[in-house]
Order: sequence, then structure tokens, then C-alpha cells
Amino acid sequence: MLFITTYRECDELPPKFDTAFAAARSGSLFHTRPWLEAFARSGVEAGTRFRLYAIESDGVPLALLPAIVSRLYYAHRRARVLHFIQPEGEPYAPFVPSEHPDVAPILYGLLECIKAEPRQCDVLRASPLDPASPFARELRLSLRRRRYPFQAFRHLDDRYEVTEGMSSDAYLATRPGTVRAELRAKVQPFFDSGRARFRAISDASELDAANAAYMAVLERNRRELETEPEGYVHNVMRVAADAGALRLGVIDFDGEPAAVQLWLVSAGIARCIRIWSDPRHAALPLDDMMVQCMIPRLLDVDQVRELDFGSIEDNFAQNWAPRRRERIGVVAFNPRTWRGIKGAFRHIVLPKLLSIPRRLRRRFRVRGATV
Repeated sequence: MLFITTYRECDELPPKFDTAFAAARSGSLFHTRPWLEAFARSGVEAGTRFRLYAIESDGVPLALLPAIVSRLYYAHRRARVLHFIQPEGEPYAPFVPSEHPDVAPILYGLLECIKAEPRQCDVLRASPLDPASPFARELRLSLRRRRYPFQAFRHLDDRYEVTEGMSSDAYLATRPGTVRAELRAKVQPFFDSGRARFRAISDASELDAANAAYMAVLERNRRELETEPEGYVHNVMRVAADAGALRLGVIDFDGEPAAVQLWLVSAGIARCIRIWSDPRHAALPLDDMMVQCMIPRLLDVDQVRELDFGSIEDNFAQNWAPRRRERIGVVAFNPRTWRGIKGAFRHIVLPKLLSIPRRLRRRFRVRGATV
């Protein structure tokens, strides 16, 4: 028999659910309790609430599914949105005690619990998802069985590069010649003259210096500063430092932090989660120079097998991580609430109606061609 409980904080979880955190099994920082706690404690923006669904069967934990509840989604005005999302755009999957869980009963229990909630959500979202994962496949099947109007949409792809067995010199030598030439011409002279200096921070004892450098650069990016929950990145850096995963690169220009990159190294993968540079030095390719400075540590010392840049979409990412992993999202609408029905009409029904003339024209053109 399934039993589902919802919690607002990780501290409320019974000890038996500690088995759902996979640190000992996978070695991944992103599947540990401290990582999730940092997100629940300070990574949720104002007006949004953290929620954790705990599913068990006959007293045995099956899964933990983190989510947020919000009315702040621009695409769903005033609707109550339940979004299954994990920190830093990690592909969503439940925290489970088994390496090969049966996803079907987990999702059955989850959707039944959502259906029975006193204050029902209008919109259910899950993103980003690995389209080939059992969770993504079963989620769509489960929504269809329960007659939720839903659609899958293309999410920003994950950008990465395979570096297993590769030295930093070999990796840098394969980057575009134009990038390397620009770095030599525009940035290297500042390092040679002493005006620019690179430093790397990875130890827990250096957290104050790491946070000071990070905030000094972020505060010059006013728009992004407003969207960053206060204290969140500092907590992330603390969790990462305690796990030996913190890699923060800083470029000082004339004695002041001008660029920062926050990398987390876990389970053989280096994941870049923050890239900021001072707008006053926009003419210099400091982001590219920062990667060049970080690579020797990540490849020669940490010997990571992959560099993961996340969902960055610009020439910068293409230069350093040309490979892509497809990511999707799923959005479903509650047929039992007014805003759910309204959302289904706006996002699913109306686009289909508007596409009818285009599909008819295409069909007539095909018939005309065959005649």
C-alpha cells in the first residue's frame, strides 16, 4: 500500500528516507541531502515555496520528489503552478534508494496525492528532463492515463565536452584558432604586465574570500543580482567545499575581481554553474580567459572525464563545449480547475486550431504536386 506525505523542509523527513539520497552509491554531489537542503533553505525565490513529496510502500521508502509551488510564472498568469525541478538545471529524477527503481508506482502515488490535495494546482510542470529517462517516459504515460491535457516542449540543450584521458594542453589545442588568437592578443598582455591575476579557490577555509569575490562581480550585474536568492550561492559553495567539489576561479583586474566562474567537480564531471564578468571590461573576453585558466586544474589535477556547461546558448559555449544533450520539459493542466482548463485551451487547444489553415495548405500543396 502506498503512503505519500508532503514536507516543507528537509528537516521534517523521517530518518528512514536517508536511504533515498544516493551519495554513497553514485558519488554525485547533486544527489546528496546537503545539496537539496541548500536549495530548499535559500535557493527558492520570494513568493515561491519548497515542497517535498515522500512516497513509501508498506513502510519502505520508494522516492523523494522535490518541487516548488508558485504563482509567479509569466506563462501561467495567476495560476498555481507545481514545478518538479532540481537545483541548477540538473535533469529531473526522483531521489530513490534503488539504482533501478520502478517509476510507475512512484508516479501513480504522486499524481494521486496531487489530485487529493485540498488546494489543487492548476499547472504541473517538470523540467528539464532527459527525454530517454524512465521518469520522462513514464510521466507522459501517467498523465495520459489520468486524462491530463499536457504537452512536451523543447528545453535548452545541455552543452558539454568529453575530456576523458585528455590533458589541458590537448584540450586547449583543439579550441577554435580565433579564440586562442584573441586571448593571446587581448588578454594575455594584461597578465604579463601584472594588471590581471588568476586565483583558484577550493578549500572551505577560503569561503569568505570566495563569496566576497563572487558578490563583487555579481553586484555589477544588477539585473542578475535581483534574480539571485540572497545567500544561496554562498550556501552552495559551502556544501561543495565540504564535499571537496568546490572550484571557484577569479580573475582580478587592477586588484579588483573582474570575472568569476563557479565549477563543481563531482563523480568525474566538472559542472559550470555560474559565469559572471564585470561589464566595465566587456571589451575583453574574460569568460574565455577564465575557462583557459580553469582547464589545467580540472583536467590535469581533477582529471574529469567531462566538462558540463549546462544550458548556455551562445558562441562562448560552442567554443568550449560543442556537444549537446537534448533536454525537454513537460507541462500539464488540471482539468478540474478553471485556470487549468484555461491554460489547456491557451497552450494546447488554441495553437492546434490556429495551425489548421497551415496544415490544410500543406496538404493541398502535396496533393497538387502528386497530381
